[in-house]
Amino acid sequence: MSIRLATSKDLLEITELRMRLFEDAAEFNGQGPDEAVRLATITYFAESIENHLSMTWVADIDGRVVSLGSLAFFNRPPFPSNLTGKEAYLFNMYTLPEHRKKGYGNAILQHAMSYARNHGITKIWLDATDDGRRLYTSAGFTPSDTYMEWEPSAGG
Repeated sequence: MSIRLATSKDLLEITELRMRLFEDAAEFNGQGPDEAVRLATITYFAESIENHLSMTWVADIDGRVVSLGSLAFFNRPPFPSNLTGKEAYLFNMYTLPEHRKKGYGNAILQHAMSYARNHGITKIWLDATDDGRRLYTSAGFTPSDTYMEWEPSAGG
């Protein structure tokens, strides 16, 4: 198993895992994926990989993507607790059911957090399912009423 950045060669596997994520989280999100979502996802990740709008890390086992997680980058106007305005949204955290509980999600999360630390991103925020809360809490994310967040200076 290796954790690596996704490339355009991974586009279809990334899309399929994202559709599986939507299927699994349909109750949480209020709806599952359809063909329009699948096509929009392909377009998003093709552009994102090309233009570095977001980064996706994958767990690769024998050439097959079995887990993934992504950071989308945002620049906000500076404010007292974030003078750079650099933030990221963590999304797309998903591991195929037969590969869960092996540490792949945690390894991907640690790569994303390390990237954030090393590139001046002052906050990562995410929406967590009940299944994901323990992973994020153990990594130092703190819950709010609507999302969870992590700030490198706060530990984790």
